[in-house]
Amino acid sequence: MALAAVAPTAGPTSLRRRQDPATWIFTLTIVLHVLVALYLVLWIAIIVFIKGPDGKINGVLWPQTTIGTYAVLICLHVGAICMTMNRRRRLRHFDRRTKTTSSSWTRQPSTWDNYADECLIVFNLVEIGCQSHQAYTFFNTIPEHAKAISYLVVVILYSFVSPLILFVRNTRTKATLVNLADSIFSFTLSCGHPLFALVLCALDFVFFDPNLNHNNLLCTQMILLSRTQTIGDSFDYACKVSMHVGTFVALYRVARSLELNHVDSSAIPLCMNPSKLKLLRLNLYVNVAWGCLLTAVLVRSLVSGQPCPPTCVANVRPLFDDTCQCAYVNINCKLVNITDPISFLNTSAIGTHLLYLEIRRCDLPTGLPPAALAPFPSLEKIIVLYSHMETWDGPLPPSVMSLMIRFSHLRTIPRALHVNVPPQLVALVLEACFIPSIPDSVIRAWSTVERLYLLNISLQALPSSLATTLP
Repeated sequence: MALAAVAPTAGPTSLRRRQDPATWIFTLTIVLHVLVALYLVLWIAIIVFIKGPDGKINGVLWPQTTIGTYAVLICLHVGAICMTMNRRRRLRHFDRRTKTTSSSWTRQPSTWDNYADECLIVFNLVEIGCQSHQAYTFFNTIPEHAKAISYLVVVILYSFVSPLILFVRNTRTKATLVNLADSIFSFTLSCGHPLFALVLCALDFVFFDPNLNHNNLLCTQMILLSRTQTIGDSFDYACKVSMHVGTFVALYRVARSLELNHVDSSAIPLCMNPSKLKLLRLNLYVNVAWGCLLTAVLVRSLVSGQPCPPTCVANVRPLFDDTCQCAYVNINCKLVNITDPISFLNTSAIGTHLLYLEIRRCDLPTGLPPAALAPFPSLEKIIVLYSHMETWDGPLPPSVMSLMIRFSHLRTIPRALHVNVPPQLVALVLEACFIPSIPDSVIRAWSTVERLYLLNISLQALPSSLATTLP
């Protein structure tokens, strides 16, 4: 970066005007760095302190990789905070020195100035691509439509705004606008939105009120929302890391540009040569076209769609699927005046995204047939309340992680719970039935169960292998 001496171009009044916006921008940068670091710390705390079954049910995959990656990002943000505060002190000293000298400095165009637009275009395209993938995941996963819609709206706004700022011809104004826009949008989409959507509620569950897991609707919403923030696969990991790195880079550029702006660059207009102008226009067309496409997809998703039956308590609205996709189904046979709930498990009515199934006050003398549960590959929790169940041959779907049978007519452990037990079964509740004994063979079949509740089942003696077999 070459520096050349020129005649003074700004007096104390001009310097104060330049310093005033820099003050609040520096403050905003530090606040955003702190919030991002706090968000990452909270996620590490949740992963560390969440208990085994809850971690599996909430889809916490790759915990060690997540903790290591987030720890590195936290260190980067803490280092950036220290550097930003140090730059702020240097700039105050620079302002005082400038006021008392007869000359100031102006910055000549550097290599970065010549290729800044190309780098920013690539940076924005990568970020918008990752954010679009995250928005698609929101719509395909969570039943809270307002959260998914708000996230996609922010992505659409970013697609429209980011290419327009690059056409600003003043170098200082352009740098400030680009960096501020990138940092605010990147923070909102990588941390701000999920921070208020999930983490505060998750902290309440982990540290203050574990009984929230008895609210099945809230549990469904939290589990599915948390899975949009945890790592799903290698591509999802790459997208999430790219978004967090993008947030860090955008915040770093804000502080860096403010430092450079104190060296007077107002006289350096952006030289818009024809080839660069074509590149900026191409970037504008691509981003606007992508934003229009996302807008059309969003509008189509809102105006179309098959209505869900009353038994569907929470439904997912994928962007490219007009059918009803229930995540939580609650069937009360007394309310709908039936005895057999199987007809309400029709995939043409409730789809195949079922996560929670709650059935109450139904006969079910032989339990739920395998054919009725087979179409739901994501079914993880089954709750049967106030039934006449006497047997249940099964087998249960392999995806089931939690099973609750309360107030039934069971007199022995049903076959579904000791033959071909789901390999992911981690929670089992049996309550209010008459099961005087449990064979050791059944206990051995529960080797994956980490939470076992046997409440008021008239058990006469504890199995000898209970303490040594269960985790």
